Amino acid sequence: MQVALGHEASPALPRTVEEAVKEGRKGRILVMGGTSPGHTTDAVAAMVALRLGAARIVNATSADAAYSTDPKKHSDAVRYSTLTHRQLYELVDKGTHSAGPSDVFDRAGAEVAMRANIPIYIVNGRNLEELRAAVKGEKIMGTVVAD
Repeated sequence: MQVALGHEASPALPRTVEEAVKEGRKGRILVMGGTSPGHTTDAVAAMVALRLGAARIVNATSADAAYSTDPKKHSDAVRYSTLTHRQLYELVDKGTHSAGPSDVFDRAGAEVAMRANIPIYIVNGRNLEELRAAVKGEKIMGTVVAD
């Protein structure tokens, strides 16, 4: 991801929310993973976005959008092009919180984004044109979560 973003990305992978905030204040695009056990990448992204006053969170995932249920398991899954923060939170609020679930975004991250009203762009991370559009805040084929 850092290579694809070139000079716009932070040169090192931040390992904590504080390191990410420091790099983000330099105007760099942040690429990172989870920070500690219990902190999923979604939750970390939302915490960093909140601290930086980010314009959006880009969730590059293996799915092309948010769905009502796992489309790989359920042929009747409904694809969403837009959701409100509340709708996303209700979609992922299943009473569990841990790394590894197959939800499109985790509950803790969805809650932080909802409280801070930070838009979330959910895109297929393997589609570089879609990913670029999301980073720039342009129209995407995936899901935009906003109020």
